[in-house]
Amino acid sequence: MRGSAAVDCPIPLLFWNTIWAAGTGSGECVLGQVYLAAGNRTEGVPLQGQTLSISQNAALYTLLGVKFGGDGISTFKLPDLRAVAPNDMSYYMCVNGIFPGWGE
Repeated sequence: MRGSAAVDCPIPLLFWNTIWAAGTGSGECVLGQVYLAAGNRTEGVPLQGQTLSISQNAALYTLLGVKFGGDGISTFKLPDLRAVAPNDMSYYMCVNGIFPGWGE
């Protein structure tokens, strides 16, 4: 089951999608999509402010740029949403998915 959520978050995000504990539903995600999940997930990367390589994540860098940090030459950062996640839940981002507006 899927639904949108408006959350007072200090970090503006490109895509905001809350996925219930039942799973993502579609099996494919949109690159940069952010979702909230309980427990450890294998789809997506937990949003903990990690530094990523631009050369290995060029499409995601195209969407995020250095909005959350990084040098913009070889690295960029994911947002850190640990402080705004509800108890026993984490925010995740799709880092290997369909580029927004493509793949119909």
